[in-house]
Amino acid sequence: MEEKPIIVDGILLNPTTTFEKMKGCKKKVNSFKKLAKEYPDGGTVLISNATVVKMKDGYQVSFMRPPWEIRFTLKEYDEICNYIMKKTGSRLFAGFWSGDGKNDLGGVEPSFWSRDKSVALEIAQLFNQKSIFDWEALYNGEEFTEVFNPFFDDSSPKLDKKAILKKIREDN
Repeated sequence: MEEKPIIVDGILLNPTTTFEKMKGCKKKVNSFKKLAKEYPDGGTVLISNATVVKMKDGYQVSFMRPPWEIRFTLKEYDEICNYIMKKTGSRLFAGFWSGDGKNDLGGVEPSFWSRDKSVALEIAQLFNQKSIFDWEALYNGEEFTEVFNPFFDDSSPKLDKKAILKKIREDN
């Protein structure tokens, strides 16, 4: 069955029915670091057309962890981005924030939109993400916009890079 296109404010959020792999994902994501200065409250940008977006529903999820926990080669980074885009039916986004200037210096990370909360939480679990972002909560003006990952392991010193890549390759 062919999935219907999801369009929000004139922006196609999910790719066409034929999935095309992306290359250079990390470079594309990092090119939006400057937005943290322009948007002190942070935000999300659709990489394909450099549009800052605010959704009315769905969830945003990332795979990034602090850089000292796990590093991916550029090829692995692309492989992970393509896997998540295919799994969520999303395009590649960049989430950016300015940080507090002390413990959090701000930054940018790849992120992916999913209308399906269980898919977003599955990705959060695979990459031991603390939470996913709830767009509908933000849209409705709710104070808490995070949905916590019930499987988050704060004591986990490092992710198992080999196990993650094995899972991704098996699913593809």
